[in-house]
Amino acid sequence: MELTDAQRERIAAGKQWLAQVREESADQLNARLADYEASLNDRIHGLTNDQLTFLPSPDHWSIRQVCLHITHSVRTVAIIVSTLAGGKDGPEKIAMGLMDDDHGDNEEELSRRLREAFQLADDATRLLDGNFNNDQTTDHPFFGALNCKEWAVFNLMHVSIHIQQIDRIKNDSSYPA
Repeated sequence: MELTDAQRERIAAGKQWLAQVREESADQLNARLADYEASLNDRIHGLTNDQLTFLPSPDHWSIRQVCLHITHSVRTVAIIVSTLAGGKDGPEKIAMGLMDDDHGDNEEELSRRLREAFQLADDATRLLDGNFNNDQTTDHPFFGALNCKEWAVFNLMHVSIHIQQIDRIKNDSSYPA
């Protein structure tokens, strides 16, 4: 896949952020994770079904779809972190853009799903306190080989990007009041 200059710049900025944040302790990473979970819940609290399902354009996701993607990806990355930290091989290929099944969840159900996914990520990140295998890696489609701690940091960056995406959706001029 041929990348645009803008995509290459975002990947370079992401690599720089990964390098900086991977020096943080597991407790610091989990504090960030808790902040991002709270931030997501603040953004979806009280939203109506019309607001959750609003599509800014046919080729963009709704807030519900973004949340379903976050629950899928946070859980998947938590499994990768746990697997690599235990010295086992991670998946050979990582599929991008997947989301959990949409059952028409309301805001309360989305919050429950987010809480479960973030708890798995918190548990996985706690494995990075002390002795863990830092040699095993699994390739990310854009960032290349990442070890368990780098995947935990990637999880944070990825959630942060989607928090910004929710903000853009809510700021769309056609977003339902």
